[in-house]
Amino acid sequence: MARFSRPQPRDLALCVAAGVMTFLAFPTAAFPEVNLWPLLWISHVPLFFLLRSKSARSAFWWGLLCGTIINTGGYY
Repeated sequence: MARFSRPQPRDLALCVAAGVMTFLAFPTAAFPEVNLWPLLWISHVPLFFLLRSKSARSAFWWGLLCGTIINTGGYY
């Protein structure tokens, strides 16, 4: 059984950056005038750099975290 390794700060920063850029690209009810839709074209690039060297199991958990950040920011 593989041991859990502590995530690197760079990995966490890339995951958070991808999530934040994605939910900032959509207008919300709180800020309908803010519309940064071109940000969608590059918002997942940090996540791709993060997942490039990860195993399938690790990539799943990083993707889940990124999706949680996107949905938490987008629906809050």
